[in-house]
Amino acid sequence: MTTKPYDVVVFGATSFVGQILARYLCEEFGLDGRLRWAAAGRSLPKLAEVRNSLGHRADKLTLVQADASVTASSTACRNTRA
Repeated sequence: MTTKPYDVVVFGATSFVGQILARYLCEEFGLDGRLRWAAAGRSLPKLAEVRNSLGHRADKLTLVQADASVTASSTACRNTRA
């Protein structure tokens, strides 16, 4: 059985709701806690803005460039436990 690197990937983390969810996960679980999570979206610069808005506690947040219409984005799903 393969271990997946993430429990949750916030796909669309740059959207209004995605940013709210990312902030919640960061505050509730951090990045070294029991929940392994990453932020995903089409634009790495915008994802970096979201990460920066979360403060220093999110410095290690993994960013995944992914587009719903591109097969490569299925990597984000394959790397998620559930």
